[in-house]
Amino acid sequence: MDVVTEGKQIAQSEDKRIHEFCIKWSAWHRSRRLFAPPVPPTLLARLQPAPSGDVPDAELSADASYFNLALLGMQEGRPKQAFYLYYLHRVRPLKVLADELGMTEQGLHKTVKTFRTNTYRAYHRMLIGL
Repeated sequence: MDVVTEGKQIAQSEDKRIHEFCIKWSAWHRSRRLFAPPVPPTLLARLQPAPSGDVPDAELSADASYFNLALLGMQEGRPKQAFYLYYLHRVRPLKVLADELGMTEQGLHKTVKTFRTNTYRAYHRMLIGL
């Protein structure tokens, strides 16, 4: 196997790992509401008995929290919006999402991939303290 092919395989496995990390982050992000439920809008709603039942188990993850901080620090714009719509809100089909953002489907994939890689690098810099 030559060096170029081996390098491409390493890059693809790294990208897959970052993608899986982003999926875990999105599940973590959706579970944050379990720790602080929204305040009822009226006084009468506060007087109602609290709903009973099992509370879902939310994962505590320092890695996801640091990634979230890195994500919040990224520049606002179409790439960040595409990332949120793809991972957090799970907008599908991607062709419709790409059309709404004014890009091709391949361009959407490239935008999301570049943004998640840059965010992951920022997260990694936070972890090592740079």
